[in-house]
Amino acid sequence: MEQKNKTLNLQQNIVWNTVGMTIYLGCQWLITVLVVRLSTDFTNSGLLTLAMSVTNIFYAIAAYNMRAYQVSDVEGKYEDCIYMQIRSITCAAALLLCMGYSLILYQDKRFFAIVLYMIFRIVEAFIDILQGFDQKAMRMDIIGKSMAVRGVANVVVFAAVIKFTDSFLLAVLAMIVVSAVVMLVYDIPWAARFGELRGRLQLTTVKRLLIECLPMGVAASLSSSIVTIPRSLLDSLKGEEVLGIYGALAVPTVIVQVAATYIFNPMLSVYAVHYTNKDKKAFFKLFNRSLIAIAGLSICALAGAYFLEDLILPILLGEAIKPYISLFIPMLVCTILNAAVWFETNLLVVIRDFKSYFWVTVAAVVLSLAAGYPLIKMYSMNGVNITLIIVNAVQLLLFSIILYRKFQKNFMTDQQIQS
Repeated sequence: MEQKNKTLNLQQNIVWNTVGMTIYLGCQWLITVLVVRLSTDFTNSGLLTLAMSVTNIFYAIAAYNMRAYQVSDVEGKYEDCIYMQIRSITCAAALLLCMGYSLILYQDKRFFAIVLYMIFRIVEAFIDILQGFDQKAMRMDIIGKSMAVRGVANVVVFAAVIKFTDSFLLAVLAMIVVSAVVMLVYDIPWAARFGELRGRLQLTTVKRLLIECLPMGVAASLSSSIVTIPRSLLDSLKGEEVLGIYGALAVPTVIVQVAATYIFNPMLSVYAVHYTNKDKKAFFKLFNRSLIAIAGLSICALAGAYFLEDLILPILLGEAIKPYISLFIPMLVCTILNAAVWFETNLLVVIRDFKSYFWVTVAAVVLSLAAGYPLIKMYSMNGVNITLIIVNAVQLLLFSIILYRKFQKNFMTDQQIQS
């Protein structure tokens, strides 16, 4: 292995994180294509879609948004092993809740498909917290390599098992084994170099941190429902086929949000250091670079969509999508706003303002429900876009006001405080 004390600069970490995540998510997308191409019918594709949808809900519980807290704990308020203990507890809770939910709704093959896929997501959740130690050590090259290897290996074993057995359950089991092996032989040894993964079970401390982060964990779970609510309303008001068209068009826009994640994830620890040290100049230099990156990414995405949507979308989604292409740019605006909101909520985690994160998110969920029904009833698919633009814009405004006040207070000089 390489030297423990080697570190990378911020740009190198961003590049490694981007490359690794691009390969991993590209491979995950490829699995959704191969399950259709290699299966004898659409049953396996349906199982995968269902499993992904259901486990997304419970993965939010497993993750508890703890990675952002972990990498911004630059003062070492909590021991490293506490994060591992909390991840074990949240993963166990997520698995049990997922099993209970699935047992009530599905007493057939779908139950086993969902539970197995949830186990796969739990392995991902453990790797996520392990990679938090790499990130704090400014070694996201380790994360990038792990992502790339797991992504490619998962595609290979999934495709091979589906091709020769036509069994979705066996294919997911193969992915679990591959991911667990990479975790055991690569991610755990590296994380152990940067943090003490094992330690005495400290139930009092674990309970304190779980309670402290409860508003953040709940808010992170609620955030996913802000998009789910209007889509569910579209399904109930306009039908499954209309939702299918909207969902197909929305898939390419996720690239923008994912790209934003690549760029800003490596910065969280750096933001935390500057904020804790009250280094106003360094903090706002990084903040301004982040805003420029958001603006640049948004302009490129919107320009690309404006000039290429009529050419690219029919190739990706088929000729039948042409009558609905005008929906794409509003969808892209929704995604850009959502990426900006994601950036601000992670800054709230860095500065430990969980209450604002929670209450604004609760308000956004209520607004999504209140605005969604009449808008979708009146404007169908465009009603979803209008709802999400309104909700994300309101969140963005409120979070911006809160962050401005928090930054102003934190970076006040002693002379200003006394006066």
